[in-house]
Amino acid sequence: MTNYEKFESIHDAMKKLVEEYEVKYSNNKYSMTLANGDHLEICAFKNNIAHMLGLKTDTLKMYNFVKSDTSSYDALKYFLENMTYISTKNKLNSDQFDNLFSKYVDRKLNSFTKNICVRTDDMCCVVKYNKEKTYMMEDEPEESDYFLIRQANNNYYVLGIKKMDDSCGRDKYVPMTSRVYSKDDQQEFEKFMAKIVNNQEVTYPYVFKIENRVQCYSSDNLWTSIDQKIIFVNNVNRIAEKYNGIASVGKEFASFLSKSSNINAKNQNNYAILRMLIEAVRGQRVLGMDEIEKTIGNENIPEDINDLILSCNDLVLEKGNVSFGENESYSVLANENTKLKAELQELKEETLKIKSMNDELSVVNAELKSRVITAESKWSIMSKAFEEANTLVQNDENSESIQKIIK
Repeated sequence: MTNYEKFESIHDAMKKLVEEYEVKYSNNKYSMTLANGDHLEICAFKNNIAHMLGLKTDTLKMYNFVKSDTSSYDALKYFLENMTYISTKNKLNSDQFDNLFSKYVDRKLNSFTKNICVRTDDMCCVVKYNKEKTYMMEDEPEESDYFLIRQANNNYYVLGIKKMDDSCGRDKYVPMTSRVYSKDDQQEFEKFMAKIVNNQEVTYPYVFKIENRVQCYSSDNLWTSIDQKIIFVNNVNRIAEKYNGIASVGKEFASFLSKSSNINAKNQNNYAILRMLIEAVRGQRVLGMDEIEKTIGNENIPEDINDLILSCNDLVLEKGNVSFGENESYSVLANENTKLKAELQELKEETLKIKSMNDELSVVNAELKSRVITAESKWSIMSKAFEEANTLVQNDENSESIQKIIK
C-alpha cells in the first residue's frame, strides 16, 4: 500500500469515527464509583478527539495548514475536509507521514468506538496509576491517572484518563491514551500491564452512570450485581498478583457489609414480628402495635406484614364473637387508629412549632417593650429640660421689659 493509499484509508476511517462521535457521544458524561472509594467523571471533549484518533494537529500548524491558535478539533475538521490538498502539497514522504500520524494510529482507530463509549460490563479492572511510585523504575512513565482495561472479542481495550486542570473542569477526567491489543499482541499487552500495574492500586467499578444533558438523557445508577462482583474481585486479585499490584476493594466491601448488616437487621425484626404473631394466633389473642413497638422500637413494619397482622386479628376476634358494629372490623378500627395517631403526632408537632413561634414573639415583644420604656424615659428627661429652658427664656424677657420701664 502506497503512502497515499494509507493516507486515504486513515482519512476515511477518521471521518467516519468523527461523524459517529458527533451523533452519539459528543456530550456524554460517564460517572463511576470505584471499589477503592474513588469517584470518576469521564468526558471526551472535542479537543480530545484528534489525539484519540492518532492525528498530530501540531504538524498541521507547523506546515501552516491552520493557524497556530486553531483548536485541536477545528484542525481535525480541516484535515478531514482538505485531504487531497494536504496530501498533494506534502507529497507524503515517509517522514511527513510519520509526523502527521501517531505510530499507533491503527490501534487508536480500531479502539476509538470502544473507548469513546465507556461501559463496565466488559471491564476487567481499573488501575490507579501514580508515576511517582515508578520513579527510577521506568524510562518513560505514563501520563494517565487511571487506566480502564476492558476485554471484548479476544481484544484488550485500554483507555488512559487524566484529571483536567481545575480551571477547565473540576474532578473531570479526559482521555489521555487509547489503544487496543489483539490476541496476536499478547506479549506486548503483558509488557504494558507489567509496566502500569507494578506497585499500583488495582480496583473495579461498582456504580456506573451515563448522562447527556444536551439530549436530556440520564441513566439510573447501575449497580454491579453480586455475580459480576465475584468476577471483578477474582480478576482484580489475579491481575494484582500477576503484575505485582495492590488489590484495592476495601471501601466497596465495607459498604457492602454495611448494607448487608442493615438488611439482616430488618430481616431479624420481621422474623421477630412473625414469631409474635404466631404466638398470638395460637393463644387466640390480638397482637397490638404497642406490643410490637416494645420489641422492635419505632422501626417501620412492612406493609404486607402489617396487613397479615390485621387479618389475623380480625379472625381471632370473629372466632371469639367480638363485634365492633355493622360493617366494622378490628383491622378497619386499627387503621383508623393509626391514622388518628398520625394526625395527633402532626398536631403535636404543629403545636410545638406554634409554641416556638410564640416564644420568639415573646422575646421580640419584651425587647420592644424595653425599647419603649427607654424611649419614654429619654422623652421625659428631654421634656423637663425643655420646660426649664423655656422658663429661663421667659424670665430673661420679663427682666428686659422692667429695665425699659425704669429708664
